Amino acid sequence: MTDTIAILALIASLLTFGINLFVSLMLHWRAVDRENALDLRAAALEEEARQRDARVDKRELRVEMSTAYLQLELASIDVFRFRAAHWDAVAWAETGEKHGDKPLAQLEEEANQFYFQSLNLFEVCCRFRHAEIIDREVFGSWVAWFYEVLESPYFREKWGAEYCDNYTAEIREIFDMGCAQLRWDEDDDKVMRKAFYKGVGDILDCNIIRNWNVEAGGSRLATARAEAQAGNNG
Repeated sequence: MTDTIAILALIASLLTFGINLFVSLMLHWRAVDRENALDLRAAALEEEARQRDARVDKRELRVEMSTAYLQLELASIDVFRFRAAHWDAVAWAETGEKHGDKPLAQLEEEANQFYFQSLNLFEVCCRFRHAEIIDREVFGSWVAWFYEVLESPYFREKWGAEYCDNYTAEIREIFDMGCAQLRWDEDDDKVMRKAFYKGVGDILDCNIIRNWNVEAGGSRLATARAEAQAGNNG
């Protein structure tokens, strides 16, 4: 009888221990689950904050990029205004013909200023292309201005002698190619422009520029020459 009571007491003790252990484990697991849930929630909040910050950063980056390109466009307007104000110097550099009685030294100074300002913009434009601030299609539209500058015999003469050392390797390569490799005695303006775009596209490894459509019309200087020739023939 005593043994039976002892066995029952042992069983009761074991059951009590088992129940207490089970309850403790359940409480522990619930605590762990709560901790895991809190960790997951914290991680979710951190990810949400990261994505929100990333969206803000992207918006800020887009604003900065748009602002930078707007400044480039505004600077280009200033260059166009300079050309309009000193049209006689630019025309002299392009054709060799003087309009008015400005001294030659003044014409040279004003022409140099115009080309330096243009080249400075071109260099910024190339930097923006590498930084992906400027779209490649938009950059391609700037290449037309590169070509227009190269049409000037005065510019081509001054490029290697005075201008080129002030600019980056990429700009030098583009204008070295334009001065040395293009046939400036070629009568067909479209052929010349296609060759220039292909050359720039090869330098930049860009098919958008390499295959640029030049069917829309001639350059400003080529158009002026054609109109002058038509007037003379008339």
